[in-house]
Amino acid sequence: MAGERKDKPLDVYVIPTESSEKAVKKKTSFWHVDKEMLRFKIHFFLFLGGLANAIPFLVVFAKERLGLAASSLGAVLTAQMFIFIFTKPLIGYIADYFNKLKIIIIILTSITVTCYFLLLLIPKYEQEEISNSNVTAAKAAFIDRKFCSKYKEQLGNSFSEEDCSNINNTQDLDLDEECVFCSLDADSRVNVCTGFLTEKHTEQKELSENKLNSNKSQRMLLLFCNEMNSFNSSLLPNSDVSNLRTISDFETYQFWIFALFFSMASICSNATFTLSDTACCESVQRKAGAEYGKQRLWGAIGWGGIAPIAGYINDYTGDFLASWTLMAIMLFLFLWNLTKIDLVKPHFSKNILGDVSTVFKSKVFLAYEFVICMNGVATGMIWFYLMWFLIAIGGSEFLCGLSLAVQNFGGVILFMFFSDYIIRKVGHYQVLSFSLLLYVARFLWYSYLYNPWLVLPIELCHGVTYGLYYTTLASYGKLSARPGTEATTQSVVFSTHEGLGAGFGCVFGGLGFDYLGGHQTFRIAGIFCACGFLVSLVLFFFIQREKRQTERPASDTSA
Repeated sequence: MAGERKDKPLDVYVIPTESSEKAVKKKTSFWHVDKEMLRFKIHFFLFLGGLANAIPFLVVFAKERLGLAASSLGAVLTAQMFIFIFTKPLIGYIADYFNKLKIIIIILTSITVTCYFLLLLIPKYEQEEISNSNVTAAKAAFIDRKFCSKYKEQLGNSFSEEDCSNINNTQDLDLDEECVFCSLDADSRVNVCTGFLTEKHTEQKELSENKLNSNKSQRMLLLFCNEMNSFNSSLLPNSDVSNLRTISDFETYQFWIFALFFSMASICSNATFTLSDTACCESVQRKAGAEYGKQRLWGAIGWGGIAPIAGYINDYTGDFLASWTLMAIMLFLFLWNLTKIDLVKPHFSKNILGDVSTVFKSKVFLAYEFVICMNGVATGMIWFYLMWFLIAIGGSEFLCGLSLAVQNFGGVILFMFFSDYIIRKVGHYQVLSFSLLLYVARFLWYSYLYNPWLVLPIELCHGVTYGLYYTTLASYGKLSARPGTEATTQSVVFSTHEGLGAGFGCVFGGLGFDYLGGHQTFRIAGIFCACGFLVSLVLFFFIQREKRQTERPASDTSA
């Protein structure tokens, strides 16, 4: 039975025939509401809108609520991405084998909500106070612009401020004096110290008060930047921090509890994404004239519409509980709507692994997978470190949410709406390759960005790099799958993008932000994507040659 199915031609759900399109146009008007597809629109809106309350701000939660470093968060994200390589196809295989999409999605969503609320119970790790130092952080700047740019993101913006009106005297600092540049957060603990020699005259001022120890005043050196690069900092004589002890995040139980709950939530929500796409693709295939992109764009509406609201709530309340409660309400409605949808898969394969392995033997499929992986690297960096970057250069959580709104309403919705037409005219591979080229533009823009509000114009590119790209990925996964293996094959395709590719992106992003800073990291990422685009052009000619060789035997046989 399985052998007979392999010989059957594959159905391409994203390219409806002209006759079917005309038939639909005759029966329906422009304002006609397709009740069968309406449930799927609500499905995507509630699911992605609910998750928009939490996912975009998890990096902010890890940084501000738990005090994790970029590399520590990167380690968690990297582990998750590589775990997705196994869990996503495994859950897809279970869905194909038992044919129980609805029950599996309900279980996964329930676990996701539970794990997110458990994250709120994790207490923040309190660092030890500095033993041989009395340190005060004051609002300051530095005359060397290059120095400010280099250490701005590394040190962050969350400093304790002191009133500098009680300045007693001003002296000139000797050149070549050994100093350390330290960052203090709101809890008055040193996060980062960088040693260097002074190369220019700076002002040395004595403050009468000290935040850590008010019994004794201490000298501190104030740095001066121009307005574009100004930030709060402390320049201290090296002897003041002689006994500084930094505790690694990996040594705290808070980090490991966060890693456990966050990973469980991510695994479940990530698998639900793919299963929802699979269910929608099946329904679109059964209904002539329906288009996947026009259903999926409602997820973008939910994501882009709710994210700025959640960001504003977080800024207003100073916490994440209110926005995550909104997430729980929306996901509860999502599950209620799910019970009204028929998600039974029409196909079943008795040889799922054999059918999937047949797809993997295709050289063209592997070429697609390579380009998908390259896009995944870029996606991983933007998903998890763009918000971190915006906060580091002075952006608010509201701006982070607003950038997501621009991404979705300014580009994603439009390109998802016309995705089927564009794919039909341009082709799957060309869309994937063009997405890499746009990532080059995005990363180079970020690398020269110092005003966080100027991130908004370039976010319009997200319409292609996510809206059109994501639809193309789902379309290609469906096109490549054997009947009955849709969930498994699409899980493999998406795990290459969101697992393997995004995993490498998280590794590079975490290390880069800690050791190079955001600007330099994005600049290198732009060069990486440019190289990937050139490789994709070479692979394009390879794919064209393979297609010609495949078509020749068919034409010879027909002759």
